[in-house]
Amino acid sequence: MSQDTSSQYWQEEAAGFGQIISFMANPISQSRSEQREPRSLSLEIQPLDDDFQPTGNPFWSVSRDVSVHGLGFLMPDQVEHRYLRISLFDNQSSVIAEVRHCSSIGSEYPLYLVGVLFLDD
Repeated sequence: MSQDTSSQYWQEEAAGFGQIISFMANPISQSRSEQREPRSLSLEIQPLDDDFQPTGNPFWSVSRDVSVHGLGFLMPDQVEHRYLRISLFDNQSSVIAEVRHCSSIGSEYPLYLVGVLFLDD
């Protein structure tokens, strides 16, 4: 797949994924710059290299919150990849996202809260 074709493909996929998230997210009052909706969604996550090609094995997670431009999800281990392809289990759409933070939460049984930003192109 050429770079132009690949870019167009991911733009279309991101638009479809964004429509799903927009439909599910009802704005709630928050002090953040973007409204987030607490939501538990089953996710399949495929790590990607810097050329957006799959690397390593996909893994599963559960979202914590979603917005039009990103989401947060929980992991038992730190995420070491910059880019991820995120798919909903019950939908054919996926989106490429950039990991913006991976923060340890909890002390006795630590988990990681991973925040990602959906990439438009």
